[in-house]
Amino acid sequence: MWPERLPGDFTADLMILLHWNDTGARLRPVLADDWTNPQRPKPDLLSQEFSLLVQHAVRRKRVAEDRIPALDAWFATVHELMAQYQHERDDPRDFENELLQGSLQELDKRLNSSSAPQTRPGDGT
Repeated sequence: MWPERLPGDFTADLMILLHWNDTGARLRPVLADDWTNPQRPKPDLLSQEFSLLVQHAVRRKRVAEDRIPALDAWFATVHELMAQYQHERDDPRDFENELLQGSLQELDKRLNSSSAPQTRPGDGT
């Protein structure tokens, strides 16, 4: 039910969820306070979790290892897009929709401009 090793940082909960997903455990995860607890700063948590997800995808052969630079570049660009939000100017729903659309376009651009082959789920190619 538990991974053999857990990271010592704030990505431990994500690692447990990925382990449960891999093992097909029939559990219902409950998200906890880590997103809003102001007493425990979490510098770079988003990038740590992204890295964990990418490495997991590589280990599961869902993503080829040579695609990591393209994914990292996509993440950096989307992170910059997220930082452009201005609460006094932007409508949150419109901003999130534009962010999603821009994120998908950027991902398509990054992955299709890379010369590395894509891994397709299920067939390992």
